[in-house]
Amino acid sequence: MLSNNDILKKLRVALQLKDEDILEILSLVDFKITKGALNDMFAKKTIQAM
Repeated sequence: MLSNNDILKKLRVALQLKDEDILEILSLVDFKITKGALNDMFAKKTIQAM
C-alpha cells in the first residue's frame, strides 16, 4: 500500500514539479511546510546497521 508521501513523490516526478511548485500548491490549501521539511519528506529512507 502506498503512503501519502509515496503518492506525492510519484506526482512530483510525473509532473516534473520543483520544491517551489509543491510549496505553492500546498499553500493553496493552507498547508504550511518549510522547504527543509519538504526535503526531509522526499529523502530516501536508509536502514542503519548496528
